[in-house]
Amino acid sequence: MLHIHSLQHALIQARDLSLDAGQGIHLQGPSGAGKSLLLRCLADLLPWQGEIRLHGRSVWEHTPVQWRQRVVYCSTENHWWMPRCADHFLHDPRVDMDSVGLDPALLERAPTQLSSGQRQRLALLRALDRQPAVLCADEPCANLDDHSRARVEARLDAFMQQGGMLILTHHQRPSLTLTPWRVENGRVHHA
Repeated sequence: MLHIHSLQHALIQARDLSLDAGQGIHLQGPSGAGKSLLLRCLADLLPWQGEIRLHGRSVWEHTPVQWRQRVVYCSTENHWWMPRCADHFLHDPRVDMDSVGLDPALLERAPTQLSSGQRQRLALLRALDRQPAVLCADEPCANLDDHSRARVEARLDAFMQQGGMLILTHHQRPSLTLTPWRVENGRVHHA
């Protein structure tokens, strides 16, 4: 589904790595190794060079907006720019709110009125609302208690039934079935 023929950034390089539909990749490596940087490059949020293909089509055959709708980056440092949480969604998210343990009434609030954990779970739903082929999830369970983490991981597992995911976590390995990739010394490789 997603194949990195080559990805080069001033601080990181990746070659000949693939992500299949229904597969999850767990990015591992020390802090500062470039894991988040890799996710942002894959989502075309930072300048990079090389060749990546999604379903056989080159990244360069897509406009940046088209690519970012197919390969979505979800960060712990999520940004909100509209007055109400609901304004950030393309589709009605109420049907999915329970899957991550959120009350649909939160959608009427301003993002600043939510806790960091509530914003984080809502940001994940916002990313999934775009119906991506690939989700690049940067610490999707940070700031969450064990119960909320389990619900988010179950929602991510449900997403992987249809798409692919690269996930970065610093807590113990998530309960999801994931293939490890190692990031160290500016290089990405199978662990």
